[in-house]
Amino acid sequence: MLRINKIIVFSPIRRLSWLCSMVFLLVSCERPPASDPLREKNSAGLAAISAPSAIVAPEAKGTRRILFVGNSHIRYYISIPDLFANLCRFNKVEIKEEQVVEMGISLLDIYNDHKKKLEQACSKKDPDGNYFDYVVLQERTPVVTNNAAEYKASVKRLMALIRANSPGAVFLVYEMAPSRDYVRNQDEFRKLYQNILKVNREIVAEQSNTKLYKVAEAINAAYAGQSGYQYLVGGEDRLRRGNLTLHLLNDSGFMAAVQLYASLFDRLPAIPSEMHFNDNEPGKLRLYAVKDAVSNPEALLQIAMSYR
Repeated sequence: MLRINKIIVFSPIRRLSWLCSMVFLLVSCERPPASDPLREKNSAGLAAISAPSAIVAPEAKGTRRILFVGNSHIRYYISIPDLFANLCRFNKVEIKEEQVVEMGISLLDIYNDHKKKLEQACSKKDPDGNYFDYVVLQERTPVVTNNAAEYKASVKRLMALIRANSPGAVFLVYEMAPSRDYVRNQDEFRKLYQNILKVNREIVAEQSNTKLYKVAEAINAAYAGQSGYQYLVGGEDRLRRGNLTLHLLNDSGFMAAVQLYASLFDRLPAIPSEMHFNDNEPGKLRLYAVKDAVSNPEALLQIAMSYR
């Protein structure tokens, strides 16, 4: 069974008047969709589809571990780790998870402000020689688009710290979606999107045992209507909300969690009938029926498979 233990430490208000929080949570990507028919309907009436291997993780003795490092694009309106935990519990996958997540912060700030906590987490040892088996690194969008040198240096610095006791860890570089409203500014969205793809591909090419966590590509495909998905429901964007930050909502959060599961375990998960979703308020998560909280789960499963 997945075990969850949350420790939340509040810190002073950061830029843009956001309240920052340090979250440590303990529990417990890339071809077109497969052409095989959907198989094995699960309890939510959705399909569990086998996927070819996307990444190769170190051999684990006992429970595997995953570390999330980033900001509110991991956890704000929705929580990718919480949704991921839902999927793991339902599919009887045991994995322990840790988070270093603070709102409005860059990877450089995380390293500078919380180096001691990072060092403590990364100094732990495991019998198989890799304390962390998987690590997700997520940078602020302005850093990705305007300061690639800082982004690359921060990734390199964090990888070196983590690899001290996790030399075989697989790193997943979180691909940020453009900070532009797709509904009203598609031209600017696409311009920034191409830059984001370029910078992230450069980072992956420069690092060993590193893959892209293709969140931006999946969101772009959903906006484009792949697999019949429609992002506008009642005139509202079901994928992202906000003016400057455009955080993930229930549809995109569900898709991102499925992407992550498929990347780690070489298959799409069976989907539980209920998962932790948001009711249009940051941080307010509760159990909802997937069929009610997500506008088109079947289409989003297919897109997640395409960009695992």
